[in-house]
Amino acid sequence: MCELGAQPFALDTTFQSEYEFLQLNSPQFLGNVSHLLEENDSSIVAVGRFQRSSASIKQNIIKLHSNGRIDNNWNPSFWVIDGINYVQKANGLYHFAVDNIGILRGTSSGYFVDGASMPLDTNFSISTHIPYLFPDGSMLVGGTGGKYPSANNFQRRLYFMRIRPDGYVDSSFHHNTNFDVEKTMRYDATRLLLYGGWMTHYDSVPVNKICRIDTEGNLDTTFYSGIFFSGGPQPKYIQPDGKIIVGERFMIHNHPDTLGLIRLNPDGSLDSTFNNFNSIHGQSSVTTVCPTTDGGFLIGGFFTSYQGYPRNRIVKTDANGFIDLRYFNGEGIDSSKNWVNYPASVRNIIPAQNDKYYVMGHFLKYDGQVVRPLIRILGLSHTVGVEAATPPQVRVYPNPAAGDVRMEWELPPGSRNAEIRVRDIQGREVARQTVSTQEGQWLWDTREMPDGIYLYELRTEAKEVLAQGKIVVKK
Repeated sequence: MCELGAQPFALDTTFQSEYEFLQLNSPQFLGNVSHLLEENDSSIVAVGRFQRSSASIKQNIIKLHSNGRIDNNWNPSFWVIDGINYVQKANGLYHFAVDNIGILRGTSSGYFVDGASMPLDTNFSISTHIPYLFPDGSMLVGGTGGKYPSANNFQRRLYFMRIRPDGYVDSSFHHNTNFDVEKTMRYDATRLLLYGGWMTHYDSVPVNKICRIDTEGNLDTTFYSGIFFSGGPQPKYIQPDGKIIVGERFMIHNHPDTLGLIRLNPDGSLDSTFNNFNSIHGQSSVTTVCPTTDGGFLIGGFFTSYQGYPRNRIVKTDANGFIDLRYFNGEGIDSSKNWVNYPASVRNIIPAQNDKYYVMGHFLKYDGQVVRPLIRILGLSHTVGVEAATPPQVRVYPNPAAGDVRMEWELPPGSRNAEIRVRDIQGREVARQTVSTQEGQWLWDTREMPDGIYLYELRTEAKEVLAQGKIVVKK
């Protein structure tokens, strides 16, 4: 039961993890949570790089009840010294993607199955990355290019392979790449996406960091994205219409800035309807994209501003990638217990049951409240016990515009002392108008403005955003 008056993206106080998530070998600092799997009974298996306390040997894996308390009946027989990036479940077994090791399998009781990382082939030296798991426990996965079947009996170097349900390489699978496939993810019922930061060929056919294959490993030549020329553009979310949202940090041809988020059409071309040119600076990056129930997205990562607006590591956008200024106006994600000044970050945002979201990473605060680096927040449907007020309105026409744009406002009774600000898609303010009456209008002359998309917002003196939208200038 949510607290009375709880608002969208408020902290879900029914979930409070008692696990401390301390830094491995340095428990005076904070560890990080990378990924989790929510079971059908709402229990959680969380992974990352952490330990419970200075005396703990239960490292990097923990099982929690739906309220965040530790499941003491789940006692793993193993611990992993390297961080765990990902957990999936197939054929009744957990599959853990472990840094510098590969894929490990465990039972629902917490016991390792094999005692070694997959693939299990004798004398096979390779580390595997994040796989795509089939229901029978077989997988398609990239690796670090180990010599198969062994260094002494070298036949071919494997950067991509199929592993059978028994954990061994499927020698009948003959597709390969020229460099590591770092992640294999579902595209639709019959196809997969592969990502590799240095990958330029699949089966000797040119590709560019991202390619699409069918579940048998055959390259889908209807997809090619030649826009990337540096960095690590990683697919983060596949929309139901087949469009691909790509994040992290990278550069594309014919654009001077480092970008953090774009959207591709199903054929790999740049989707011009999306707000693609989200320039990022320093070490900033977008690490996770999670859909919301209104068709928009929650974006998380390493950043303290987004599209020119202050946002600490988490932001809400609409369906086309434009920032939704109604949310995350507070302190956001922060930390005061860093390891050697390691910045706070959101590693993953994963949907939970009942329109909620798990947010995880390396942080100690959410909107100023001390939390664990694994929290659950409420979704858009959680507006409880709050009487809806008449929303302010801004009418904009014509839109698209080639000359003057008329902007008419109507505020709730008694409201005034606000302003309208207009910014370009880089977040730079290009126009401003004071609002001192409950109703009124303003003409914005766009004749000297470059063609493109502009964002407007109506905000109070206290910087509360009352309304927002987009204006297309096309002469």
